[in-house]
Amino acid sequence: MAVRHDSLSKNIRRRKVSSSGIYDVINVILGVLIILVGILLFISREKFQQMFAVEFILAMGMNICLGIKRLARREVLKSVALFIAAAFFLLMTVISIAALL
Repeated sequence: MAVRHDSLSKNIRRRKVSSSGIYDVINVILGVLIILVGILLFISREKFQQMFAVEFILAMGMNICLGIKRLARREVLKSVALFIAAAFFLLMTVISIAALL
C-alpha cells in the first residue's frame, strides 16, 4: 500500500507544536543567553558586575522550564530536583543583588 502524497502533506500540516517543543526552544534561547553572559563575565568581572544577577535569573528560568517539562512527563523526582536548583539560583540572585548595594 502506497501512501498518497496528498494525505502525507495533510498530516504534516495538521501536526501541532507540542509544549515539549516550546520548552526546548525556550531552553535553547536561555542556554545561548547564559553562555553570552558568561563570556561577558569572563572578559571583565568588574565592568559587568550586574550581570551576575542576570546569569542567575537565566539559570533559574532554565531550571524552572526543565522542571515543568519533567513534571508534565510525570518524572516527579527530577522535577523536584530542578525546582530546588531554581530556588538555589533565586537565592544566589538575591545575594548578588545585595552585594551590589
